[in-house]
Amino acid sequence: MSKSFTPAAPLTPQELNTILREARAHRARVLAKGVSAIAQRLRALFGAGSRTAGKGQNRAV
Repeated sequence: MSKSFTPAAPLTPQELNTILREARAHRARVLAKGVSAIAQRLRALFGAGSRTAGKGQNRAV
């Protein structure tokens, strides 16, 4: 059973836009932090091997 938030006074369009802009910025920061953490884990897992993985595969046979 969830309760909805009811402000004491209705929000103006400007206030609503400000809240939405701040929420989007927060979501972007959280997403960027998560992507950075995943990239860091992948670098730790694969190390230097991932940097040289593609080299030498295009040699003539």
